[in-house]
Amino acid sequence: MFGKEVIWDDKTSSIYFNSPEKEYRLGEKQNRKLSREDFGFIRKGMSYKEVYEKVGPHAKDIGSGIFVLVYELEDGASIRLHFTGINLYKDCKLYSAYIVYEDGSEVCIL
Repeated sequence: MFGKEVIWDDKTSSIYFNSPEKEYRLGEKQNRKLSREDFGFIRKGMSYKEVYEKVGPHAKDIGSGIFVLVYELEDGASIRLHFTGINLYKDCKLYSAYIVYEDGSEVCIL
């Protein structure tokens, strides 16, 4: 991931990617409360690495053929970030983003 060393942890049966700045765990999930304001930085063409460094890992990927990363918000809504490319951790770029409200309605925010 991002050209870092891949390490297997026998104690936790986890694969993770080691870097001087952070440790990225395969299958890592969102672990903090976020608000819509936390995503004010997003711009078309950003890499997943840039997004990850600001808001951390996503809650889930619901895409099929593309990456659609879901971040759960503290008010019950969610942010869906759509990335195109072959490898999320290397060449994918953000091309659209939506806020999805609890009633199922959605608004494009990018």
